[in-house]
Amino acid sequence: MEQAEKEPITINILPFLIEALSIKKLIRKDIDMLYESDKYKFYKKAKESEWYNNLVVKEGDIYREVYAKKALGIILCANKDNNLAEKFLQILKKGWPRAFSYVEKHDNIDIEQYIVNLNSEIDNMHIDIFNSELAVLYFLAINFNKKFVINEGLKVLEKNLLQREKHYLGLEPTSYSFDKLPDNIKKYAADLRKHIFAEIGKISTYEKLFDSDVDIVKREIDFISFLFNSEKLSMDALFFENDISKKDIIEILALYYGVFKNIDVESATKHFVSGTTIKCLLKAYKQVKTYFFEHNQETMFLEMERRDEEIEKLKSENNMLKNKVNELSQTLADYKKLLEHKYLQEIKMLNKTIEDLKMQLDKEHQKDKELNALREFMFSLDTKEVYSNSAKDTDFSSVKGLIVGGHEMWQKELKKSLPNFSFVNSENFDIKVLDNIDIVFFFPNFLSHALYYRVINEVRKRNIKVGYISKLNKELALEEIKRQV
Repeated sequence: MEQAEKEPITINILPFLIEALSIKKLIRKDIDMLYESDKYKFYKKAKESEWYNNLVVKEGDIYREVYAKKALGIILCANKDNNLAEKFLQILKKGWPRAFSYVEKHDNIDIEQYIVNLNSEIDNMHIDIFNSELAVLYFLAINFNKKFVINEGLKVLEKNLLQREKHYLGLEPTSYSFDKLPDNIKKYAADLRKHIFAEIGKISTYEKLFDSDVDIVKREIDFISFLFNSEKLSMDALFFENDISKKDIIEILALYYGVFKNIDVESATKHFVSGTTIKCLLKAYKQVKTYFFEHNQETMFLEMERRDEEIEKLKSENNMLKNKVNELSQTLADYKKLLEHKYLQEIKMLNKTIEDLKMQLDKEHQKDKELNALREFMFSLDTKEVYSNSAKDTDFSSVKGLIVGGHEMWQKELKKSLPNFSFVNSENFDIKVLDNIDIVFFFPNFLSHALYYRVINEVRKRNIKVGYISKLNKELALEEIKRQV
């Protein structure tokens, strides 16, 4: 015998390992205990796998599917968890002690020798149990880095594993279905269907089959119905609403022809009735399995747990975003405050500039008024005035004015006609005299520079109207005043 110096064969042992674990009733409690230790992680890992809904998982009964899915999650997680891997190996040791012991004691794994040692049990060993024994042996040998003895037994095992893997992946046309039937077989089946329907009538629903009055159909239905009754089940209640498609009928009759190689209508009718009933029962069982895995307590609990984790994650992200929003809001508020302060300062500066310009403009306006008044005064000097006596009876009581300059006697004369006027002829005066004054008249002919500048500065501050008097004659001076007020 040769030892393992050969071209490596790539076999995915995972589907055969989960199949083995799903059928071994002895270790189901151990799988349950290990699965419960972190069931959400195992469930999530299994659900993400391409094998979760594969034929190898779903082709058995509900119990096999339950434990296949649990085993799938555990195995996938054990690949990256040494502690979990050790617990998983202990389950294999309990379930397959012979295979485990053989791998522990031998450096070279001889598949033929191992099968020979099973000879006394093989005849009573179900094919699934036999396959599981070899699958676990093969996995343990690889896991413990043991070498295989190259012989016919190894070649047959690996060939079988490769073919089964292709079958589970849908790469091998080994399963029976309508799509894989040869056209000539479909033709024989279609002909049989026509002959049967000619005898018993067209059957498109289970209700029509169940209510048929044709003797051969009725006897077959009664036979199957009593079998259902023996298990306290009603065939009618289970299948009453089921449709029977042409595709289903062709599959049943093609199988009948393929097995019995005849087109006897009576025999074919019996097999059509029993085959249709079995088809309906299989579909009903698949529906039950589907409903169970969509609504069983564990699935609902794990889905709720997954949702809760997603909610918590979203809450965490939401809180993080809220904190970010608060930070940005505070930054925005600080920036806004800074800009507001900056803009307020600029506005304050601009307002001050405006006030300064306004004051400057007022000064310019005041200067314009002074210049206009001065211009008129200069013009009056060049004009020969003629006394008109028009100001003699003028009422100046509503005018509050101030006359600056002029001799004291001249001021006294004017005071007689201007009782609401104030008079200043010295620079040592109280500036309050300018309060509430409507107009200030200057008499340049008798006015010091110091007095003029002191008064004109206050006039500009208070924006008071300015006028000029050039005449010593009282009546002519009043005429000038009248013209300017």
